[in-house]
Amino acid sequence: MTFRRYLGFLFALQVLTLISCASKPKLTGSAELCGYVVDENNYPVEEFIVSCRSELGVWKTTITNQKGFFMFENMDLGNCFFKGQKNGFVKLEKNMEIFGDKSKVVCFQVSSLDRALDSVEEKILCEDFESAKALLNQIVYMKKSPAESVILCYKTYVAKQIKEKKKNEKKGNV
Repeated sequence: MTFRRYLGFLFALQVLTLISCASKPKLTGSAELCGYVVDENNYPVEEFIVSCRSELGVWKTTITNQKGFFMFENMDLGNCFFKGQKNGFVKLEKNMEIFGDKSKVVCFQVSSLDRALDSVEEKILCEDFESAKALLNQIVYMKKSPAESVILCYKTYVAKQIKEKKKNEKKGNV
């Protein structure tokens, strides 16, 4: 084999290797999925509603126990979308790949109302009003509760600041 053919062979081998590594095999079958939901201090969050949607569009829902533990049985392998909520916490939304490895346990860390409001205040002080607004919209709270009153005050203030900022940008006074 000449040197030129040898280089051509190596190049073709590299291209085939890259193509085969870039393609992702479709996972089939099912598995159990176990996990925990904890707060920002790694304390378990009891009665957190966790839902999971498989690539096939099948939704399953469960609730964490007193140790923050949850389990889904017969989950389709592949990419899944998780969402969850509980009053006084920020909503959970996460994509994850599920494999058939039963030794894997997932852990979702969620922010409590107090931590979320601290983050909102930090964002307001940094004049990052859009991020503050997005975070406020992710907090789950009971209607007609003290938390609702506080969140509505923050939402009103942030909306006013966003409006004022846009008004100043139109005037050219950034």
